[in-house]
Amino acid sequence: MKEKYDVTEDESDVGEASMTEPEIIEEPKVKIFTKKHQSPANKWKHGQIIPPNQQRLRIPKSTFLTQSFKDWMKWFLNVSGVQEIIDFWKIELESQPPQPIFDITQGSMWQTIFPEENTNRRLVLGFSLFIDWFNTLKNKLSGRQLSMGVIALNCLNLPPPLHYQTKYTLIFGIIPGTKLPKMFTVNNILGPLVKKLLELNKGAIIPIPKHPSGCKVVVKLAALIGDIVATHEVVGFMSHSAQRFCTWCEVQGSKKEELKLGRL
Repeated sequence: MKEKYDVTEDESDVGEASMTEPEIIEEPKVKIFTKKHQSPANKWKHGQIIPPNQQRLRIPKSTFLTQSFKDWMKWFLNVSGVQEIIDFWKIELESQPPQPIFDITQGSMWQTIFPEENTNRRLVLGFSLFIDWFNTLKNKLSGRQLSMGVIALNCLNLPPPLHYQTKYTLIFGIIPGTKLPKMFTVNNILGPLVKKLLELNKGAIIPIPKHPSGCKVVVKLAALIGDIVATHEVVGFMSHSAQRFCTWCEVQGSKKEELKLGRL
């Protein structure tokens, strides 16, 4: 299958640039600098100082690649056996007693988010969203670090052992480095995904093996997975080191001893 990608370019914040078009000056390309940190080679050439209006301004750009959610759904639902596994697991859960709970779809919150029942011509799926950053130079506690991120989604209607298998994982996007993005940048990065989720929340006609002419598929986001730093960035909570760090109560960092665990 040919995968489709949407390309978005994001320019770093380098302040206001000069209105005068600078002259392009040939020089060795060793590093990328912004206006806040210009290369010394920009100011000197052949032992002479280059006038400020002729100094070259470099603005680094990052390319953010995203995969089409709807196109991936068409591929996923037409993988041999996937539709049968989803139907089988739904019937299996319905035959189980209320306790113990061993699957997310048995929880009360799932029933609140997904009141609709799957029918012959309607399929409602829940997905988890995973977002985190990793050091491409391996996990070094000291030394140079180059952070890149990944946005992945998994279908929770499959049996738990199949949730996070690679072949059933949608890699929606790779977040470029070289450092962790700020919260407003994360919002821009998640923009294409949020837009697709809102569209699929209303339902989309997708052909599946049982209905080659198309079946209405509804997709909803059911869970957010990641460490405390990543999840706080995504949902807009303050950092765990902030004064109001708790996502459950209003206790301040200076009064952590007042936390009463177990009384949530």
